[in-house]
Amino acid sequence: MTTSEAAWLVMLARGGQSPEDWTRQLASAIERATGDYPHLGRRYAAQAGAESADIAQDNFDHGLQWVLDGLATRL
Repeated sequence: MTTSEAAWLVMLARGGQSPEDWTRQLASAIERATGDYPHLGRRYAAQAGAESADIAQDNFDHGLQWVLDGLATRL
């Protein structure tokens, strides 16, 4: 867990929200923000309703795969 993630979780806890509550509240804003970016919109849609820990793991795996693919093209 990163420092920024820990701070975000503390902020949510102080406000009495879970990460899932926060994500549900932002769903319409996320849809509008990703409207011009269909790939990103599909990633958010695929994660809708998932547990925050699963989303964090999925995002980490996705980012790691990008890094490894980039390194593979260099080698």
